[in-house]
Amino acid sequence: MNIKIITVKYNAEGGGANHSLRLLVEKLRSNHNIEILTVKSELNHYKKSSVPIREVSANSKIDAIYNSVQSMKLFEDETDIYHIFSPPLIPAGGIYRKLNGSVPVIGRLNSYNMFCTNFSKMDGECHKNCTLLNKINHDDKDTIKKPTEMHKYIYRHSSLKLASYIDQAIAISPAIKKIHHSAGLSVPTDVIPNFYDSSFSTNSSPTNLLKKKILYVGRLEHSKGVSTLIDAFAKLDRDDVSLEIIGDGPERDKLEMAVKKKSIENNVSFGGWVKYNELSNLYSNSTVFVHPGVWPEPFGRTILEAMQHQLPLIVSDTGAPPWIAQDAALTFEPRDSSMLADVLSVVIDDQKKQAKMADASESRVKDFSPDIVISQIDKLYRQVAKKDYKLSIT
Repeated sequence: MNIKIITVKYNAEGGGANHSLRLLVEKLRSNHNIEILTVKSELNHYKKSSVPIREVSANSKIDAIYNSVQSMKLFEDETDIYHIFSPPLIPAGGIYRKLNGSVPVIGRLNSYNMFCTNFSKMDGECHKNCTLLNKINHDDKDTIKKPTEMHKYIYRHSSLKLASYIDQAIAISPAIKKIHHSAGLSVPTDVIPNFYDSSFSTNSSPTNLLKKKILYVGRLEHSKGVSTLIDAFAKLDRDDVSLEIIGDGPERDKLEMAVKKKSIENNVSFGGWVKYNELSNLYSNSTVFVHPGVWPEPFGRTILEAMQHQLPLIVSDTGAPPWIAQDAALTFEPRDSSMLADVLSVVIDDQKKQAKMADASESRVKDFSPDIVISQIDKLYRQVAKKDYKLSIT
């Protein structure tokens, strides 16, 4: 089939969604003719690509929507399915179909930025009654500039209704599916998760650690909840355990100051940004992996990476992480550092519990294998192309 993947940008060096897009393209191209269409080419970053890339420039978000619709109209004769990878562009697919576009459109739900103006406000409830005024007030932009961008807020407020004109949505977790439908999206939606990177090395040999090690990998920003992890670690008050924080972001200075204030700097290290091919050694030499997010995380690729290394996990009980890890993880309430400290103690001191959770990691991660996930996407492509899919909203 001829599949056009529409995305805001293509960044071959980026992590997160960028990495998921690279993996998806590499797997799909063996069975389909894949082409990537980027609508903000100035954000692209790649030296070469295994599939053709069409670049379209856009001076604004409104231009990006308009260019997406026009491009879908232009390439109809050479396309079987449009697969919109970036959620902010999914409403463009709805506009295209509402204007009698002839090619089926699939949209991928992997973030909340189709309708949300401030992720730090996401608590799993606010989306249920997010008014236009809330969208304006929640935005961190300078208040003086907000009136000049009123069209963007109006677009965000109508985006879910427009997106509901597409043929099918793919949600990367049950959590993100539930939130989008609670917020107003009305379109058949299947849960098809990200898959693990089979090329990600898991051959690193663990060393004989002098201390038990707690590992965090990810962005250092409010939504990730690293401050809760630091508070919990301080409550442990143990010299036989260390905490390694890998990643960078706007909260790094604040987090480092918190560590010094709590006088735990001898047992806490900040590793900064680490190259992807060097992460395996960090996972292999850790006792437990912690994902302490305070918002309903849509997915969590680092959780897959930790499970590839058969690590026990501790995750906050919100969003996709508990669903991803299941029996491989213990959970705690978001922002509850005392509860997290208690759970950490259980995992760190109970080797039988560690072994049981490690076995669960090894078993559960198989559900996210590339072959399983790509077969689900292939099946959905063919169903949508034949128009014989069934409504699957729950």
